[in-house]
Amino acid sequence: MTDHQDSARRLLGLLDLTHLDHQATQEEIKLLCQRAVTPYGRVAAVCTWSHFVTLCAGRLAGSGVKVAAVANFPHGADDIQAAEHETWRAVSAGADEVDLVFPYRAWQAGRRDHARQLIRACKEICGREVLLKVILETGVLLDVTSINDAAEDAMA
Repeated sequence: MTDHQDSARRLLGLLDLTHLDHQATQEEIKLLCQRAVTPYGRVAAVCTWSHFVTLCAGRLAGSGVKVAAVANFPHGADDIQAAEHETWRAVSAGADEVDLVFPYRAWQAGRRDHARQLIRACKEICGREVLLKVILETGVLLDVTSINDAAEDAMA
């Protein structure tokens, strides 16, 4: 194996294949799962909507590819109950990770405690078994200080 092939194999294992079209079909998600394992290695995860988690988990069983689902996507709303429901739906369907959009509008409006509460509520649902990733909208949080502060709030 060449250095380039070794690098490509390692990089492939760091990627998530993602399909977040609201009109996604089961056939498209099956194809996404099929593409997750290649002769050159496998991706880290397949990420889609929570209602496809069971399908992905079945298709990817034993492959080493994780199943991820988004929550609070794409708008980063501040509705804690809605984010909890999406997170619960993903976790109960067998997701290995939940990718939660940071409630950046509430945070920018000075409701930092509310943003932290939303993340904390979703983390409680994930527990220790399911990884919770928080997606920071760095295209909206335009300065380095805001990005740093939002990241610290998300980690807290």
